Amino acid sequence: MQNSQSSTNVLKRLDRLESALLHGLAGLSAKVTSLCEAANGQNDKLYTTHEAAQFLHISYQTLLRDQSIPHTKNGKKRIYLHSDLLHWAKTRTKRGFTLAELTEEASRQAIAGTTR
Repeated sequence: MQNSQSSTNVLKRLDRLESALLHGLAGLSAKVTSLCEAANGQNDKLYTTHEAAQFLHISYQTLLRDQSIPHTKNGKKRIYLHSDLLHWAKTRTKRGFTLAELTEEASRQAIAGTTR
């Protein structure tokens, strides 16, 4: 009787584990498919962290620290899309302000007649 109950409990736990694994794999598969479709649809290159850092002319550590740089994760690895990096680079300056923010601030200062 106890062996039967123990076997039933083990089978239930195995079913739950299998379900969780399949769910996780489905999510990972969807991410990979999405990245591949994006890359194929836009001829978008995928970059590793080292490649993205070289492309942006920043250090590897800076790339890892700056959470504003668009990326996706595949497990522990980060993946960067060329188009995302281009868009990010075009809209950012060294201090992290967008070109629109800098232009607006310059206009305000010109109107006020002051400079920083």
